[in-house]
Amino acid sequence: MLFVDCPLCDDVAPFDAATGELDCEACGVRLEVAPDATRAELAFAA
Repeated sequence: MLFVDCPLCDDVAPFDAATGELDCEACGVRLEVAPDATRAELAFAA
């Protein structure tokens, strides 16, 4: 589990890299982060 800054309130929030979810207790928001398709395309091209 990683800790990142919440994009809404800038408080520290846990980020689960396995599921791609950020769960901020400070502002009560749970976000699902979409994977970056550009990186996948670049890795495939290499």
